[in-house]
Amino acid sequence: MHHREMPDRILTDQSDAGIVWKTEVLAAERGGAKIDAVTMSDEDSLRKEVSYVIGMLKAATHAVAAQAFLEFLSSPEGQQTYAKNGFVNASADELKPKPIE
Repeated sequence: MHHREMPDRILTDQSDAGIVWKTEVLAAERGGAKIDAVTMSDEDSLRKEVSYVIGMLKAATHAVAAQAFLEFLSSPEGQQTYAKNGFVNASADELKPKPIE
């Protein structure tokens, strides 16, 4: 079962509880779901081990738009948007572009 299915399974009495990302809880709450959530401690979660990667293809069809999106994501406003939706802000080093080899 995918973690995105868990809030609906709980709401339809198919499951009593489940482990999901904070983003799934926030999405369920935005959808009006009446759910309770417990935050795991850092030592019990993978919060600091999980990372997301984004980049632009060298031959991107919409390179200007792609670059603008990357700049937004690394801006304070982009990082605030991430945090508002349950993600951990990236460090300055993580925001530096790096080639994939």
